[in-house]
Parts: sequence; C-alpha cells; structure tokens
Amino acid sequence: MSNVSGLARETMRAFLEVIALAEPMIADLWKSHHLTLSHVQCMRFLREQPEVAGDLARKLNMSSASLTRVLDRLEERNFVVRTIDPSDRRRILVHLTPMGNDILAGIKSWYASPVFTAISAMDEESLRVLRQGLATLANQVRQTMDQTPK
Repeated sequence: MSNVSGLARETMRAFLEVIALAEPMIADLWKSHHLTLSHVQCMRFLREQPEVAGDLARKLNMSSASLTRVLDRLEERNFVVRTIDPSDRRRILVHLTPMGNDILAGIKSWYASPVFTAISAMDEESLRVLRQGLATLANQVRQTMDQTPK
C-alpha cells in the first residue's frame, strides 16, 4: 500500500506541475477579461445555440447553484441573457449575447500556447492515455465532491 501512496504523491506532484505551467494562461484570461475558465467554458457551450440551464449545468459538470453563480456574473456583464423557454415555462434558456460572442472571439487562442504545442507534439497513444487519465481524474474528483458532506 505504501507503494500506491508514493505513486499517488508523485502523480499529485506531476498534476500540480502541469497546473503551474498553465497558470500564466489562466492569469492572463483573468487580467485581460476578468473571466474564469468556468465562465469561458460556459460561453463556448452557448456559442452554438441557447441551452436549457439544467442541461448546461450537466454539460459543464457543475451543480445548478454553481451554474447560477457563473450565469449571474456573465449576465451582469451582458455576456449572456436568461429567458423563459416559450415551449415550457418551467425551463430557463441561456443565450450568448453579441457582446459575449465578441469577448469569446477576442480571447487569445490557447491553441497557440506552449501547453498546446507540447500536447500536439505527443504521439497518439500518449494522447489517448493522457486524455483517459485526465477524464478518469475529473470523474473521480466529481464523485469525491458529491460524497463530501456539505
């Protein structure tokens, strides 16, 4: 079991190192637009079409309360607007505004970042393993959060 613990610690260190490497991109996003990753991810989902708030929360893997806070901030800045769904008045539709679309268009592309350049240089098998590992980690964190008493 101590071997697994050591491996878990090494994996955590590697994870934190990647976060540290990505931190300048996240800081730049905040400095330039006062947006978090959650804000941008939400707006990107809305770029294609309006979404029902509950569906958007599921796609973003966040609680309704967390989504409400994200939408409140985006709506205050006129990046999104919430309306009642005319076909079902119990549902709220979230729309990206033209201003929100303009903001998304102005965000520096992460596809030009050193992180993406490094990812692009990896072979396909490494990318598959990394993608699966990150998805497994994200799901495990969500499950742990769901089980944590509030």
